[in-house]
Amino acid sequence: MLFKNIPKNKQTKNLIIKVHLGEQTLMRTPTTVMQHIKNSFPELEKHKNIIILPSNTNFTAYYLFKFIDVGIVYNETLGLEMLLNKLLVIISGNAHYRYKEFTYEINSKEEFFNAFENIDKLKKIINNNYEMALKYARLFFLQSEIPFPLRSDIELGKVWKLKELKSNPYLFLRGKNKYLDYICDSILGNEKYIEDWYYKLQ
Repeated sequence: MLFKNIPKNKQTKNLIIKVHLGEQTLMRTPTTVMQHIKNSFPELEKHKNIIILPSNTNFTAYYLFKFIDVGIVYNETLGLEMLLNKLLVIISGNAHYRYKEFTYEINSKEEFFNAFENIDKLKKIINNNYEMALKYARLFFLQSEIPFPLRSDIELGKVWKLKELKSNPYLFLRGKNKYLDYICDSILGNEKYIEDWYYKLQ
């Protein structure tokens, strides 16, 4: 989230914008996010406290965790990983973990700047609700992701393929793999996909 005409009294904080690595692999476009930001907000170069890191930066966003007090996300899962590192997370978009009591949500320019005036107070949000964030992360990262051992290893950015499909098609028959059976039953409407698999198949 960027705003034009940043008030001078709001320039005491450092803002680091890290463009997603996927721009280099999965989401190639004629214009990069870096170019779009510079074209839309040319005055940002005047603000030395705003740093924009392109997608080909030789380190990931995780490296920045130890240097920041708060993370701002739109709908990126990275915010959930920030929470696990006990960082305050401000959400400006529609992240799936929005309004779960362990993040702070903003919907306007005023709310954005107000948040930065009250960082120390807002840090209590994650400090007081860290256990809830842990439970949500466990549900999202572990229990909602149904295992699928028939998937082959892939290179980043390439569509995965089913392994051994040609050499042993019988692996895909009913009864050969409980997870595949569950997915097929879900598609056919016989099961609730994802919601119940963890407790039924363990």
